[in-house]
Amino acid sequence: TAATAEAQVAADRKAIDAARQAEQNAKGAAIEAQEQAEKNPTAANQAAATAAAAKLTAASAALQAAFQKLDKDIDVSNEAKEAANAAKDTARETAEAAGKAAQQAGQAAGNANAGGAAANNGGAANNGGAAANNGNNNNNNNQQNQEAKEAAEQAALQAALKTGEQARATAQQKSQAAQAAATQNQKTVEAALNQKIGALDAAVETAEQKVNADRQALEKARQAAQQATQDAQEAAEQVERANTAANQAALAATQAKAQTTAAAFNQANATLNADNQALTQARESGEQQEQALRAAAQQQIQAGYTAAQQATQAAWAEAQQIGNAALAALEQ
Repeated sequence: TAATAEAQVAADRKAIDAARQAEQNAKGAAIEAQEQAEKNPTAANQAAATAAAAKLTAASAALQAAFQKLDKDIDVSNEAKEAANAAKDTARETAEAAGKAAQQAGQAAGNANAGGAAANNGGAANNGGAAANNGNNNNNNNQQNQEAKEAAEQAALQAALKTGEQARATAQQKSQAAQAAATQNQKTVEAALNQKIGALDAAVETAEQKVNADRQALEKARQAAQQATQDAQEAAEQVERANTAANQAALAATQAKAQTTAAAFNQANATLNADNQALTQARESGEQQEQALRAAAQQQIQAGYTAAQQATQAAWAEAQQIGNAALAALEQ
């Protein structure tokens, strides 16, 4: 029945809401799994990313199937309403035909009585014949008028059905456009998100490279300081063996170099410590910013699909209203 079909359409819309939410959840899980697999490409993470992608594909297919079922059930609902209206029209036409048949039967009986009276009156028989001819002409006119009325009603019904069909086609186009806009919005938001996350990762990578360079510089400074200290010790031993002016000068030079290289080592070590702290801060800040960016992106994506859902519901509601109005106009 029309009521059952309408209830099925309402159930389909609820199913679409659930399927869309399931797709969003699967999409978020797939993104996280893929990122985890890229950051730590273990076999387990790769398998998890593959499974999440498969689940997203299945959820998208389920959402598409839900939309297709809604379109089909809307057609069934409209056809049920049209059939109900057609049944009403048929019943009304049957009742009208029965009433006209009874009227025609009454007119025929009246004409027969008039003919009998004319025969009894003699010369009035000619008048009775003229009345019978007039009755036949009236019956023909009534039949022609009825046929013309039925043709006009049928044309009006076809026009109303066509109006409803066009309204549904327009709603389908609006629904597809809204869904495409939501999908494009998601792609745009995700592209911007990836770009921002890439900038955060680049900042962390730069800090890591600086720390690595500091470690290398520290190792060179350590080796230089160690060598200078060893040279100073050897110069001191040489002075002990032969306390000459030349050995004294050599000792002073090596001691000065040992002090300089030790200071350089200390400075390199301080630089490494500072850059290590900066790296830690960059990682922590990057993680916090990434979480905030992902949350904002998810909201933007969800807002796009919510707008698409609202636009789809409005489009189908408008189509339903147009179709109902066209059929209701036939009753006036």
